[in-house]
Amino acid sequence: MPEGCYLIFASIHHLLEAEKVLQAGHVSFTLVPAPRALTSDCGMAIKFHSSWEETVRRLLAAENIPSRGLYHLDKTAARGRNSRGGDS
Repeated sequence: MPEGCYLIFASIHHLLEAEKVLQAGHVSFTLVPAPRALTSDCGMAIKFHSSWEETVRRLLAAENIPSRGLYHLDKTAARGRNSRGGDS
């Protein structure tokens, strides 16, 4: 079962834009270092519960904020393996 969803961005600028939009949309999230299982040019990620996924996608699309990807990770994946069980 996924522990959380992680949004990865190409730049800190996009991450900060997303932070503002998600706060305005009353989404519950935290800024975290990007898990080693993922790559991030800016080194940070936005983590949120999977129940927010549709809302997050809609809010970012409405503001044209690009991301490098949205990932579902469990505890194993956050330690260096992806959620499908393969090496990252």
